Amino acid sequence: IRDGFRCRACKGAGLLEVDHIRPVSQGGDEWDFQNLQTLCRGCHIAKTRRESGQYSPEYLAQVEAWESEIEAKPHHRRKRVS
Repeated sequence: IRDGFRCRACKGAGLLEVDHIRPVSQGGDEWDFQNLQTLCRGCHIAKTRRESGQYSPEYLAQVEAWESEIEAKPHHRRKRVS
């Protein structure tokens, strides 16, 4: 409810998942409401990849630039794939 049934990253209203803002593996509380957020599948995967170090810093900088461009568009909505 707090996140308005939308992804906190892209504001999309597609398939949503619960994400730990600070990962439990890094000391985040597993059940603290303030450590949880709603993310769509794509944003959740992107965040997990950033946190896991699977990509080079250069690539991650480019992804962040793309995400900033997307967030700057108020009409942006992710399409739900059936």
